[in-house]
This record gives sequence, structure tokens and C-alpha cells, in this order.
Amino acid sequence: MTEPTSLARHDPDPSGRAQGLARSRSDYTYDYAYQDLCFTGDLPKSESFDAPYMAQSLAATAAFEAERMGTRASSFATGVLDRLRGQDAPDASDEGRVTDPAEYDAMIARFKRPLAADAWRDPSRADLAFAWQRIAGAVPTLLRGVKRVPSHFAVTQTHLDAALARFGVAPRRLEALADEGRLFLADYARFDGIPCGTYPPRVSGRDASSATQKFLAAPMALFTSIEGTGLLPIAIQCGQRPDARTPIVTPADGARWLLAKTIVQTADANLEGIVVHFGYTHMLAERFILAARRQLSPRHPLLALLAPHFRYTLAANAYARKTLVVPDGTQDRVLAPRLEATLAILRESVREIRIEDLDPRLAAKNAGLEDTSALAHPFRDDQLTVFEGTRRWVEGYVDLAYASDEDVATDVELAAMVDEIGSPDGGRLRDLCRGMRLATRADVTDFCARIVHRVSTYHAGINYGWYDWMAYVPNMPAATSMPMPTIDQPVDDASWLAMMPPRGLGWGQLAQVHGVDAIHVSFLGQYPEGFADPRVAPLLGRFRADLEAAEQTIGARNATRLFAYPHLLPSRTTASIES
Repeated sequence: MTEPTSLARHDPDPSGRAQGLARSRSDYTYDYAYQDLCFTGDLPKSESFDAPYMAQSLAATAAFEAERMGTRASSFATGVLDRLRGQDAPDASDEGRVTDPAEYDAMIARFKRPLAADAWRDPSRADLAFAWQRIAGAVPTLLRGVKRVPSHFAVTQTHLDAALARFGVAPRRLEALADEGRLFLADYARFDGIPCGTYPPRVSGRDASSATQKFLAAPMALFTSIEGTGLLPIAIQCGQRPDARTPIVTPADGARWLLAKTIVQTADANLEGIVVHFGYTHMLAERFILAARRQLSPRHPLLALLAPHFRYTLAANAYARKTLVVPDGTQDRVLAPRLEATLAILRESVREIRIEDLDPRLAAKNAGLEDTSALAHPFRDDQLTVFEGTRRWVEGYVDLAYASDEDVATDVELAAMVDEIGSPDGGRLRDLCRGMRLATRADVTDFCARIVHRVSTYHAGINYGWYDWMAYVPNMPAATSMPMPTIDQPVDDASWLAMMPPRGLGWGQLAQVHGVDAIHVSFLGQYPEGFADPRVAPLLGRFRADLEAAEQTIGARNATRLFAYPHLLPSRTTASIES
């Protein structure tokens, strides 16, 4: 059981409280030394991975290596037999080019089968699965409702007619779909002109002569949702400016359509890896955790609420600093941009976050996706269901912690936390905190509920939705080995295979998503140390009942969806950012 909590103005031992805060500020420090990214300084011992976490992590690593070695041994044996028969065999090395699409199935044969492995190759569902990933895939947050197609995206009625005919849907007017709120855009403009790296990366002392150049475009993809159809893809432009390399491609364009979808999927993989996952969850949470630990006394009731949702995150980020965002690290090897470009995007993406972005209700409205009748959107719908219970739990807790709005207005520690999140010497999220004033209990409820939601439900959808779609490389390569062919270049199935990344990059991609998917230690609704105030118990019981109700609601939805979407089920949602 945790020690009794109180606000600073009610603490009978202000001296002891001040000493506890001083120790916390000594333990938790900011470090901007690496590429101006905000990390904690020396990781406090209390934040280190514990035995349950390490057991899962080590087991996942051992399993991956065993399964990979088994795959390599099988490939080697097959290659020997082929050579004995006098047949040419594909290069079975870790780094070489993939010469047979069957290699991708062999790569995952010993692993949990990702959803994409079957959906991608099913002609009746491949395009539907492509659209589905905009609302329930690795990045279910980019899609926006639009009232008109951007002027630099030259989609016409002819393109719409061709796409709808491909799906056997009666013709509709483009303008009518826009007026009805049934046009949706995925725009990857963030990657326009991005400098790309090589695989393996060019680092000192390494022979770069055989390195494969990586490519990443900045495509735009248009979708519609017509009554009874679900989300349908209409057209893709593989760049921000229409030209010979970026013609409009529709589902009626055969092999060129597969290449265009691959261009979009690659952009999605990089958006997930750099921005939506690491930036919008890990690096954002780092700021919240440091500011809370440094400015809220260990006796503060809000820290008792938030601390279980901060578990493991600083340690995970410290590990990422050493292995993920460094030269020749995971992102440098697997993702398409040069590392310096990746880091620049990461810094920019975190700085642009606003506090309202953390509220799924406001996020849906700002994205033009608030009309649930126009588009069934699993990520939006399920997170709103869970958020309702989360906010009710936080509201009840806040009303116990603060007897009145006056208690909020006089809470100097909470005010200091908010100030530090935006401070140049703290979290440096000036825009996130701009205009934010916590003056009432409702304000504190919104603030804390958004933090809890972002590091639990939101992160779970991003983190655990990754494996199903990115573990199978053909569906979502993290980089391509050639750009989109120009309009006058013929394309066929061989063109797509030439676009696929080297084998070693594919293995690196599988290793990354396998490791992320394997960690589930603490779960939403669990507060292992409990609360000292006995009045919290019935509120927590109601929260768990709300989560169970959300579980049932989501389960019923999944029974009627194109694919099940289990990633926001509360029973599978980690309480914090663990991986």
C-alpha cells in the first residue's frame, strides 16, 4: 500500500515533503546531449527493468533467434539439395536480394503468422486490407476527412469511376461523396524530399560499395466509404507533385497499382516507426514522466495515480537511445531516411503536439472523422469506448484528491509540472502547454485522463497493431530498393520484386516488430501498490467494470468487422509504454 497522499497546502510535514522533492529532482534529470533529443539523464535505479520484464524480454529474444536460426538452417538445406539436383538456388545469405517471393513466407514460417500474410495475397481482400490499414493498421491516425481533393492531387471523376467499377460499386459523383463527408485522405507530405540512406548504412570502416540505396516517397492516397462497402481505395499519387513519376494510379491499373500501394505502405511504416510510435508516445511520455517526478511530491495524489502508467518507459527509452536512434542502430538500418533526417523528423513531430491531440474525442473532430455513420473506424471507435471509462475513473479520483476548484488553483506542484513540460530547461513542449491553465477539477481530469489514455490505450493500438501488418515484409516494407517507375516504364510482377528491400533489412524489420509485440507486463486497470485512501477502492472497482463492458462491446464489434481488431481490448492493453 502506498503512503498517505496530500496536496502541498495540506501536508503536515512541509519540510519532509520538500526534502523528498529535492531527492526526486536529483534523481530525475534532463539530458539533451544527443541530437537535442530529450532523454532522462542517468536512469534512476527504481526505473530499471524488473525481473518480470526481463524474463519476457529475454524469452522473446531467445525465441526469435531460435526461430530465425531454424529458418536459416532450413533454407541452407534446401539450397544444398537444389544444387545437388543441378538447380540454381536463391542466395540464402542474410544480406542478399530476395529472388523468390516464397522466401517471405519461409521467413515467417516459424513465427506467429501475421494477419497480412494471408490478407495481402487474397485477391478478393487485398485492396480492402490496404484500406483497412488506414483505420486499424500500424498507423490508424493519419486518415483525414476532406471536403475537396487537394489541388496538387489530380484525381478526377474518371479515376473514381475506374476504382468503383473495380469493386463492383455503382458510379458516384466525386463532389457528392465530398459533400456527404465520405472522402478521406492519407497524406505523407512529411517525407517530401527526405534524404534516404542505404542498407547497410554507410558508417566509418565499412565497405559501402555493395550497399543498397533505400527509397521513400511522399505519396497521397484517396479513399471513400460508401454505404455497405467499408473503406475503399480510390487513387494514389506517389508524390506531392503530379509528374511522370507520380501519375494517378487506381485499383484498375494492375501491376502498377501494387507498386503504388507498396509506396504508400513504405511511407506508413516510416511514419509509424519515427513519428506515431516513437515520437507521439515514447518521446512525449518522457517529458510527462520527468516533469511529474521532478515537480510532484512522492506524496502528491496525482503521482499515485500516474506512476503505474509511467512504469518501464524511461528504461525503454534509455535502451532506445543506445540501440534505436544511433548510427547503425535499428532505425538507421531498417527505416528509409538517413539517420539525421529521421532525428529531425522526430524532433519536429514531438514539438508539434498539442494537448487537445491527446483527447480522442477532439482528435476525431479535428481530423474530420467525428461522423461515425460515414465511416466505421475501429481505432477511433474502440479507443473512444475505452476512454469513456478511463476519464470517468480519473474524474472520480481527482474529485477525491481535490475537495474544490480552489485546491486546484493553489496546487503549486501541479502548476510547476505544467510549466516544466513547456520550459526550455524542461520538456521543451511550449506549444503543447500554450494557453493551458489548470484551474478547475475538470481541467485536471482532462489533463490526467489524456496522459493515461496516451500511454495506455493509444499506445497499445499503435504498438501492438504493428506486428500483424509489418512482420510480413511484402505488405509493409520499411524501405524500397527502387522508386516508383515512371509512366512510360513498363511494369510487371518482376518490378515489384525489384522494389523489395534486401533480405537482411527484412530480417531486421521482423526482429523489431517481434520484439515490440512480445512485451506485455502490466495491464490497464492494475495498480499493484494500491491506494492509501480507502475511498478509491469503489472507484477502481467501477473502472474495472467499465473496462469489462468495453471488452464486451469491442468483442461484439469484432464479430462483424472485415478483420478482428483486438489491440484495444482492455485485457490486452498495457498500462504503460513498455516497448
